[in-house]
Amino acid sequence: ATPSLMIVTELTEPVALGTTRIVQRMDLRVLAYSERGDVRRDITERASLDQAPTSDDGIRYAVMSRLDLEPGWYGLRLVAHNAGSDKVGSNEFDVHVPDFAHDAVSLSGIALSMPEQTPLTTFGQLGRVVPVVPTALRRFTTSDRVVAFARVYQGGADEIVLPVTLTVQLLDAAGQAVIDTRESLGPDRFD
Repeated sequence: ATPSLMIVTELTEPVALGTTRIVQRMDLRVLAYSERGDVRRDITERASLDQAPTSDDGIRYAVMSRLDLEPGWYGLRLVAHNAGSDKVGSNEFDVHVPDFAHDAVSLSGIALSMPEQTPLTTFGQLGRVVPVVPTALRRFTTSDRVVAFARVYQGGADEIVLPVTLTVQLLDAAGQAVIDTRESLGPDRFD
């Protein structure tokens, strides 16, 4: 099976004071380039908004994108286009898609979720790959409840599934471990 790359893009836009409703269309285009610069995937998710701004005179929403990509390195470019104002913004970054089927042990990316967060208006779907609602937020307060989700894979030519030790560390700004746990994942945890 081809690995899936999940992208959560959260957009926040200010609105003019006194605006009671926002009706607009935002297109989020995701392009994946191979190391040689060839376009491997090109998808667009459409966000059609029709909502009232929040109490801080803005709108905030999330666009979920899923790209099925073969293992390897990719350059990604996200382009947001507001159809009404014709404004465009973009972001570029590199990603590595592991070879889950052939690597002896590999770990997916980590999805962070805030179950108690006020639900965002969400466009697009990630399917059943991630059982949490991910957030793009990366700054949290001490009172926020944050859940991290990742998958551990065993692959390779050997058909024998072995126990794996999973170590989880959360470091503070000074590099000191705030959380340091280890858990043994038995063969029964892999399917």
